[in-house]
Amino acid sequence: KQLFPKVFGPNMKWSERDSTWTSPRGGQFWMTYLDKDEDVLRYQGQAFTWIGFDELTQWPSLYAWDYMRSRLRSAHNLPLYQRATTNPGGPGHQTVKKAFIDPAVPNTPFWAVDGETGAVLKWPANSRYAKDHNLVGDPMLKRRFIPASLYDNPYLSSDGAYEANLLTLPEN
Repeated sequence: KQLFPKVFGPNMKWSERDSTWTSPRGGQFWMTYLDKDEDVLRYQGQAFTWIGFDELTQWPSLYAWDYMRSRLRSAHNLPLYQRATTNPGGPGHQTVKKAFIDPAVPNTPFWAVDGETGAVLKWPANSRYAKDHNLVGDPMLKRRFIPASLYDNPYLSSDGAYEANLLTLPEN
């Protein structure tokens, strides 16, 4: 509630009842949850142009990530985005690393790969769009891993207290 008005302007309105930010022009940013895989069914039939996950490695698999990508659509030709933040560790650490970190050098876009086989995700022959646009067999979507460190956040690094705290912990 402190950050959004500073970033998007003082006219952003918060609705506690709907957990939604609304802009003066009517755009909405819905802040909601997914506690477990079954919660994805709450979004059946919904359409989103931006989907964000916080702490993706806390999920044991990419099921919720993949399911929610099926909700990523727009009838108004708006850009679509799906983003995630995470820290190392957690039950999905290896899965996220294999899908988002291992395929390319950090900050470099790469073609998305199948999490199980490692094969690049390509347009299938049974896709009408791919046929109409001569895309059959071409890669479908790109991903990018953007690393961050303690020093990228001046609020955590300015006085050294958080770094000192981390340095007193075991390496793992």
